[in-house]
Amino acid sequence: MSGKKSRQKGHNFEREIANWFREYYPDAKRNLEYQEGMGVDIANTGEFSIQCKVGSSFSIQSALKEAVKDGKHPLAVTKRSREKVIVSMYLEDFKKLLIKYLER
Repeated sequence: MSGKKSRQKGHNFEREIANWFREYYPDAKRNLEYQEGMGVDIANTGEFSIQCKVGSSFSIQSALKEAVKDGKHPLAVTKRSREKVIVSMYLEDFKKLLIKYLER
């Protein structure tokens, strides 16, 4: 895939994920890094810092490292061609969320 098509595929995936998160965070939107300099792909998602990757060659670990921001829970939202979307996070962050959930 050419560089332009690959970037477009990534942008479309970011829009799709931002739209999905809007159900839970109405102000969620695709972050345009060159404008805001935040370093995450989806902005306004509460306690989550989200990095999106789509295609055939990406590292979930690298995506999580990119998502580490301001003490938020980093999430890597990834999708390989013709497969389901996967959300990955560090175990210690999952534990914190699980404890909050179980305390309800």
